[in-house]
Amino acid sequence: MTPTATSAQSSTPALTISTVTHGTGVLRKEVPKIRKVKRGTVAEAILALASDGQAALVDALLADRFARSETATRQCLINTWHRFHDEAFGHATPTIPVLPITVRGLVNIGALFKGGGYRSYPNYVSAMRREHIEAGHDWDQLI
Repeated sequence: MTPTATSAQSSTPALTISTVTHGTGVLRKEVPKIRKVKRGTVAEAILALASDGQAALVDALLADRFARSETATRQCLINTWHRFHDEAFGHATPTIPVLPITVRGLVNIGALFKGGGYRSYPNYVSAMRREHIEAGHDWDQLI
């Protein structure tokens, strides 16, 4: 099956939007959402707050902070880190949590990445740093 590409001009003259259907007629999952928006206004923002509520607006903001194509990659990085953490510390008593990230965790898990021949260890650290910070922990020079 060969992919089929289609193009359309967007409202921005320099932007062409392409989609790939891979012969099935179904768009791939990570195709970016196309928002047909115009210039925002204070009135629209207040109306959105009144109709949707603050929690829904925050949820929508957080859901859109990463590109759809990045979601699976980021989750894969996190899953691999968790697996290596379980391998490195699964026998420990008491149990050592994945978060907060500690120097000991970075060294032991980093050793597994090196032993496995991974060249993209910084990508895994970056994904876990984001998880660490979002969980409310500080990321300082000691980590």
